[in-house]
Amino acid sequence: MAALKRGPVGRFFAAVFGYAEILSLDICIGVVGSGALAASLLHADMRLAWWFLLPAAVWVIYTADHLLDARKVRDDFANARHEFHRRHFRVLATLAILTALACFVAAIFFLSDIVVKGGLLLCLMAAFHLGMAFWGKIRFGKEISVAVIYSLGVWFAPYLRRGCSVTGIHMLAFGFFVLAALLNLLMNSIMEYEMDEKEKLRFATGVLSLNRMRIIVVVVSWLASLAILVILKYGIKLHVELTVISGFVFLFILCAVPGIIISEEKFYKKNKRYRVQAEWVFSLGMLLLFLPK
Repeated sequence: MAALKRGPVGRFFAAVFGYAEILSLDICIGVVGSGALAASLLHADMRLAWWFLLPAAVWVIYTADHLLDARKVRDDFANARHEFHRRHFRVLATLAILTALACFVAAIFFLSDIVVKGGLLLCLMAAFHLGMAFWGKIRFGKEISVAVIYSLGVWFAPYLRRGCSVTGIHMLAFGFFVLAALLNLLMNSIMEYEMDEKEKLRFATGVLSLNRMRIIVVVVSWLASLAILVILKYGIKLHVELTVISGFVFLFILCAVPGIIISEEKFYKKNKRYRVQAEWVFSLGMLLLFLPK
């Protein structure tokens, strides 16, 4: 393994994953998996354009957030992502603006009016979130607002184009997804505590102690995972459709991963690749698209 890391192949993949993380491309790929979960559970026939516009819009929002953080830090960077965005501020800002305009135009031409209007509402929510984050007077609210906006952005269009009635199982799935997104964000805050402390960009960790945050993430992660296992047990017993069973298996993984990473915090901090598991796991949802209908 060590030889692979020192070899050209190892260095190539390390560079690919590194730049994917810095540019938030891992999150963009992951959101496609999240969209696949929502579309599969709701039997939504999503237009091809949506599968491209969703990750593009997510990239714009995350890039804008990183650019604002980079502008706030200015000097003495501890986070390579912020340093990269500060160094390439104009290029990334221009790309983000152009991508946002392209998304807006493409949405008007290729998506229905109600999806576009809903998308604009979510954009306003995202803009408000970015403004509050840049203001810096809120703390714990950032992780919560990101989880809610991310989840609404993923589930909104599939909900409008659903091919089935919304039941309690769909609401449960959405609730677990919001929780999984929140756990992921809190886990990132814990793992990047030292960097955020140095750059004075702490949010949830500025309200709760680090140890309390660890306990919350691990306990909630395992309780949510256990609850999903119980749902899966009864779902299999009642012969629930394969899409629902597979979707909840995916949700189980999403809820379990943050607890696993925090439980083995020293190991994941040492290898510095915890984001590979934490973010790329969302892309597993794309497998749901290949299930028989």
